Amino acid sequence: MSAGRREGPQVDLPACTKLQLRRFSTHHFRLLFCPNVLSIEWQELGSPAFDEACLKRLHDFLCNRSHLQNLIIKISWSMGLDSLFQFVFCDAREQGQGLWQDIRSVEVWGKPRDPSIADGHESGLMVRNQQQYEKWWKNFAVTRDDRDLIVKAYM
Repeated sequence: MSAGRREGPQVDLPACTKLQLRRFSTHHFRLLFCPNVLSIEWQELGSPAFDEACLKRLHDFLCNRSHLQNLIIKISWSMGLDSLFQFVFCDAREQGQGLWQDIRSVEVWGKPRDPSIADGHESGLMVRNQQQYEKWWKNFAVTRDDRDLIVKAYM
């Protein structure tokens, strides 16, 4: 068994460099073996809350992608996003030599489950922590369109 592989059923994608996961649960990340992926676009399945267990599964999957260059996450805003932002915009760059040494861009697109909170918590969260996140990226922007809060960081 090669390094980084897990026991049990898996989908082996050793030649895959671009992975698009639509309406994909974090429970299924453990089934994927794609050591050479450079670009990931993940859209959540639509779980009721992005809790610590979801974040841990996403974190574990992304931590094994040392050559990742581009990451796009599309998620419904819910509780627990502080940790997601901290990981993708700060911790993954800060750890040691940088967990993602080849990263070029990260985008998180969020759609509020409840439109009444669209301009509340998540916008405030990004503004409050923006300086912390900006220090790891050449370009960092928080924007809104009609339906989404969009956070983009580029090297």
